[in-house]
Amino acid sequence: MAGSEIVKLPKELRIERRLRDAARSSALSWLPLALLAPLAFMAEAIPAAIGILLVVGFTLREFRGGHGNLLPHLELADSGSLDEAIVSIADMAKRERNWQRKTFLVGVLSNLELRAGNDETALALARETLRHQARVQPVLQRSLRANLAMILTLSGHHEEAMQELPEAPTPDPVTDGSRLIVWARDGRWREVADYKHRRLPQMEGLRHTNRVMALLKAAALEKVGGGALKMQRYLDEARPRLADEYNYLSKNWPELAAFLDSHPELREARSMLQRA
Repeated sequence: MAGSEIVKLPKELRIERRLRDAARSSALSWLPLALLAPLAFMAEAIPAAIGILLVVGFTLREFRGGHGNLLPHLELADSGSLDEAIVSIADMAKRERNWQRKTFLVGVLSNLELRAGNDETALALARETLRHQARVQPVLQRSLRANLAMILTLSGHHEEAMQELPEAPTPDPVTDGSRLIVWARDGRWREVADYKHRRLPQMEGLRHTNRVMALLKAAALEKVGGGALKMQRYLDEARPRLADEYNYLSKNWPELAAFLDSHPELREARSMLQRA
């Protein structure tokens, strides 16, 4: 595809088979937490990437090699310092020698590049995470496929996005955020309105995904009807932390842009007291 072929990734961000398998390393321990774009920590002991998210988020107790906790870097993105977050996480991904963790970090990076408006780079990175998908743990693979589907649909490739979106659309913190975006961008507003998504923990670095899901639920309820009070609750949850928070979603999506314009509070940053 043109978008993913134009961008040539640095070799340090290529995911090669010769990297060590995660199963062979016991130095990393994960804190179980159901998550962004889509993260989950499952029995496989492999974190699944949200994306970005939605970007999605996670709690990491120990990252082998002294790479540190990833949540502060996601909080940088949530507070508007996307470029700084991208540089930090790209550096972590380039230095990572564990195959599964490198795949995970590149997935996170693709989501942040999308939010920064770098669609072609985001798509190239998302495709890279699935280049050896036969070897990716099931939960991580489901998350990465959902992330790719989201990036594809926001780039205008709706048919391919639907093919990549994981099946079995039951409430799933690994894929919910991406699923709602893909469905909404495809005009499937009734499905968005009816879907019982799982809200992520209100932790630093994770709140953006919750706001996006609330935004899409509010837009869906306006389309199909569902009660003014319910819609207002979602509108309140969707109030952005930053004025341009949803620009990456709406820039090639006139329908969503019109919805944002019809609700000025969705184009205005929260006050400092509301940002917690």
